[in-house]
Amino acid sequence: RALESLELLVVIDEVETETVELSTHLLPDVSVFSKDGHLANADRQVLRLRPAAEPQRNARTAEAWLRALAERLDVPLPDDAWTALAESDARYDGPAYLTASRQPVNGAATQHLLAVEPMASNGAGLTLLAGRDLYTDRLSSACGADDADLLHRADAIQLNPADAASLGIEDGAEVSVGGNGTTLRIAAGLSQDVPVGAAWLPILHAQGAAQRLSAAGAASRPKVTITPV
Repeated sequence: RALESLELLVVIDEVETETVELSTHLLPDVSVFSKDGHLANADRQVLRLRPAAEPQRNARTAEAWLRALAERLDVPLPDDAWTALAESDARYDGPAYLTASRQPVNGAATQHLLAVEPMASNGAGLTLLAGRDLYTDRLSSACGADDADLLHRADAIQLNPADAASLGIEDGAEVSVGGNGTTLRIAAGLSQDVPVGAAWLPILHAQGAAQRLSAAGAASRPKVTITPV
């Protein structure tokens, strides 16, 4: 409703999303196959991208559009985006992000795992864990396409069987997930891979509905209440 009330809404995107449909001005971004640079994905990994296709029609990179707008509006932008980003977020500091890719070579990679402290629910709900699954297509999900995951493996919130039993939730049952003033209805799945006191929700489910369950800029993992419907 807020977007619909705007007199001016400029959107830079590569796919036709609901936000694009509400825009008054659309600036077409190039596809991921035409980008040259670094990308921070939904898993907070920095990946090196190299172009494999020419931009179509009048598409430009998001950076090119932003710099063109800044020039017209006489707004200064930093010459080095990475330096400016590192000044506000220390995780992007250092040369490794600029010179190396986090993508494995020929499918092989070495990963060091760190111990994770146990997460207790202490009666305040379950700790929400959200992340990318291996099967849902990002662009199709952003458009709300039904075939974003043809096998629908991202259509459930995963609970530990012990938590499900204490909440009276059976495998496959519809549940209500509440947090940050938002309620989401989704099927529940049981998995021993999810630690007790936590719930795992694919971040691309329902066009990123998991993000509405967490307050913007929150430093800690959010707590959610899950009840059977």
